[in-house]
Amino acid sequence: MRSAPAAHHWTDSFRDLRWAPRHCSTSSHGAGGHALAVAALRLHAGRMELAASERRLAEHFTAAHPHIPVVQIPAQPEDVHDLDGLAAIGESFLRA
Repeated sequence: MRSAPAAHHWTDSFRDLRWAPRHCSTSSHGAGGHALAVAALRLHAGRMELAASERRLAEHFTAAHPHIPVVQIPAQPEDVHDLDGLAAIGESFLRA
């Protein structure tokens, strides 16, 4: 079983602006408004890289184990931690 990835909130990326271009300041005036856009784009790029990596992993798994059925279910809006959440996962499997 795969463990869930660590939770990451978009503000974690925004708080650490060491990677931001030098012309962007964190002030709310002038070029500083770009800092939030930079943070959002960096976060988006990271999520897209993660999605591509997970897609490649799934492709390698299915190629290596073609006899094992694979079902995709939608992501849940929050952590699954109770019977209601598990029931929602089960219903997703039935619809797939």
